[in-house]
Amino acid sequence: MDGRFSVLYLQQEKSMVTTNTEKYTSEQLLAILSEDYNCVYLVNIDENSFEPYLLSDPIKKNFGDYFKTNPTYDDAIRKYILNTVVKRQQHEMLQEASRENLKHQLSAKNIFVKDFKVERDGSTCFFRMKAVRLTATDGQLTVVLGFADISFQKQKELEQYAYVDSVTDGHNYNYFKESVSLNKMPGYILAMDIHSFKVVNKVCGIKTGDITIKGIYRTVLKQLREQDVIGHVNADQFAIFLSTDDQKYVTQFINSVTIDLLTFSIRMKVPQLIPYFGITKWTSEKKIEMLYSEAKTAKLESKNNPSSNYAYYSEADATKMLEIKKIEDEFEEALKQQSFEIWYQKKCNPLTGKMVGAEALVRWKKSDGEFLPPADFIPIYEHNGMIRKLDEYIFRQVCKQQKEWLMQGYQIVPISINVSRASLYYLDIVDIYRNIADEFDLTPSFLPIEITESATIDNNEVKDIVNNFRLAGFPLHMDDFGSGYSSLATLNVIHFDTLKLDKTLVDYIGNYGGERLLEHTISLSKELGMQVTAEGVEKEEQVQFLTKLSCDSIQGFYFARPQPAEEFVQNLEIG
Repeated sequence: MDGRFSVLYLQQEKSMVTTNTEKYTSEQLLAILSEDYNCVYLVNIDENSFEPYLLSDPIKKNFGDYFKTNPTYDDAIRKYILNTVVKRQQHEMLQEASRENLKHQLSAKNIFVKDFKVERDGSTCFFRMKAVRLTATDGQLTVVLGFADISFQKQKELEQYAYVDSVTDGHNYNYFKESVSLNKMPGYILAMDIHSFKVVNKVCGIKTGDITIKGIYRTVLKQLREQDVIGHVNADQFAIFLSTDDQKYVTQFINSVTIDLLTFSIRMKVPQLIPYFGITKWTSEKKIEMLYSEAKTAKLESKNNPSSNYAYYSEADATKMLEIKKIEDEFEEALKQQSFEIWYQKKCNPLTGKMVGAEALVRWKKSDGEFLPPADFIPIYEHNGMIRKLDEYIFRQVCKQQKEWLMQGYQIVPISINVSRASLYYLDIVDIYRNIADEFDLTPSFLPIEITESATIDNNEVKDIVNNFRLAGFPLHMDDFGSGYSSLATLNVIHFDTLKLDKTLVDYIGNYGGERLLEHTISLSKELGMQVTAEGVEKEEQVQFLTKLSCDSIQGFYFARPQPAEEFVQNLEIG
């Protein structure tokens, strides 16, 4: 029972095998199976007997002498399975090929199919077991059973699976790499991402998110020519190859895709799909993975560029890419070694100069004693998702420090902690922070949560989480107000306790229009029951103007720069 096909003819009525042999030719059996085959066996199920009808040379060699001993069907199929089928499937196939199972399967349907693997000549091959019930003749119900070698077909299926993306039903990154690697023509590799795509999943659901990803793939595909390639990498990330040496064509492609995706998002009724791209020149001298990494590095540049949604990779980016990789690789060890230090910048009453609070700011102390500013690592961790662990670490360290100061007899002040936008997508964040505060026996009122105004834009789920912070007793501060978004409507949805004016607004002092804007903003905040903190205050005239407007507190270099804990403690009073 080997070769390309091994076929078993089974009869459910008692009769002699030789009688049934005369009824069917090999051509007739082939027609019944609709397959080519080179081995046929006639089996009487009730008698548990079989007769070889047509044997291939391999079967004659391996089982010919055994067949001459007239074994039962049960013994013959058992010997075949135990000597050919891979071990992990032997038990299963003994059950599937048993007379009892064949009777059961074919009592309810005309065809029964089962795929399995065999070991042959030191390699694994795929076989398909196919059973076909025949039309009754002379009161007898007969069945043809075939074992088809489908190794070639299966290999094609596996190859297809290796290159097909399960979300888009299009090409995946493996296909992209293979296709581009074979290319000998000039071209560009593009890494494409979608701004804030997580919002789509959060607001519209995962199912709609997947449908949107498929739509993004098809939208880009429509802009591609036959010689171009696209592959879905993961999430909202795509790799694109444009077979051209014309940068103008690349720009036109990006503009067309950008417009089409905006149109698609309107049609899908999802948040705007705004793509951004990183671009690098294709060269066969470099591995495709390296080139795609270059494109991703350039993509990070375009993400933070408000004037353009694409950027080309430059040699200067190579050093930056290595630095980013190093910062990512060192994250866990830095947490373990507590290399992230918490510094504190006090907030002062503008009339008295007395400290009324502080903000916790993180610094990364490197092994050489130098400090890495947050702007060098916070955006990286926001992009790769590590920021949640860092946010939680900072919160815990502040709680620990507050508790130590209390134990030392100091009167503590509220110290606000920044929570990134990415962290707000985790539904359990409020419970986690409340549990940490309880662990150190701290009242949440001494742990205000600072959230940037952009974090609450157009996301009801985030708004709920933010409100839950306040319900849990944490004061809410809207950070960076006026830095780029218009959040007056948000103030009507989320009740913030304090509005923090961004330095860009403070710098308007001295300009008539800017001063009127500050005046109205502070007045509105007071009407809504919020206190106002001005950030980035550095000049005496700024302090005087903000004092005149009844600004509640001031934070900036005018009063103090951020300080490490051992210096900041000198600002606390003994209680």
